[in-house]
Amino acid sequence: MAWINIASNRFDIRQKLIKSLANWGKETELIGNHKLGLLGLMCGDDKLYEETKKFTDKWLAYYVEKDNNVLRQDTVFPVFTNLALLAYIGNSHSDNHLKRAAELKLPNHKLHRSLQVLIRKIIENDFSDLEHTGIHEGHIDTEHEWLELIPKTNIGNLFDLALCPDHPLWSMTLSSFCLPLAILLHRSHHSENPETELNDYLQLGAKPDQHQQVVFERQSPKPPIETELTDNPTTWPGFDAIEIKAGKLVIYHWLGFDWQASLNFDPNEQINAFHSLLTMEYGWKLLEEQVDKNTWMTIQIYRESNSIMHVIAYNKRWSKENKNQTQKAIDFLKTDVELLDFLTV
Repeated sequence: MAWINIASNRFDIRQKLIKSLANWGKETELIGNHKLGLLGLMCGDDKLYEETKKFTDKWLAYYVEKDNNVLRQDTVFPVFTNLALLAYIGNSHSDNHLKRAAELKLPNHKLHRSLQVLIRKIIENDFSDLEHTGIHEGHIDTEHEWLELIPKTNIGNLFDLALCPDHPLWSMTLSSFCLPLAILLHRSHHSENPETELNDYLQLGAKPDQHQQVVFERQSPKPPIETELTDNPTTWPGFDAIEIKAGKLVIYHWLGFDWQASLNFDPNEQINAFHSLLTMEYGWKLLEEQVDKNTWMTIQIYRESNSIMHVIAYNKRWSKENKNQTQKAIDFLKTDVELLDFLTV
């Protein structure tokens, strides 16, 4: 699932979004204006999302006045489509603008045509070809690879691949598919999960029911792995997310898409996959500062009973677990550790 990716980045998304809204019209945009609403939904902050609507509505009105020849341009179509989807979500499923996007005669641009196919499925309430059984392990590296996956991959898996805001392809490619895939996923699963809202998918990934007791998500920027530890909390790696699951306190450490190396354990090397576990004492100190008293008391109960599991989430595309190295870490750290492809978390 994309949950750990979102949880570890939600703080950064929120901060960038707040800054972009505060600086609207004053300086070069920090976030593509058509993405403000999407990021507002991913943040899970209703007040912030309502603030984004004022600006996305303005941008939509600007594009609605444009000729179809403008809207079908490579740089414009995904922007208009994203704004139309936000209007569709926020205005009782009024699909006037979506219909216009669906009817545009596009040039031979595979990404935009793939996006248009999904828009048509939303309008027609068509769930056919959505439940493919294909599952892609690890993430993708190119736009071509992404487009090849769309017709043959399970929609939940596709959605998790798209919902990765720190992926190198997110800004220009993957972000355009988050809203249409979320809408189709929500509709196709509504009968079996009637209480799950659209926003739940955008905030928790394709299987939101798997994370019911999240007690913490990262609340400060993660320093680069090569940062030297000091008494300054900004140098402390900390934890990306924590939840209570199966009677344990599960602590997540997301390596990120930049990690394209072995998953070896070496307590004498700063740059290794287990770095945040080797600096765990700083993680606990930072956590105590960032959670409320009741949450900290709950966490302490699990610590005192040693009911803790550390999960290192990685991109299986570029790294492979070495069971001997994982056991070496467990023996040295004297705590349970599990390494998982982030899409399975």
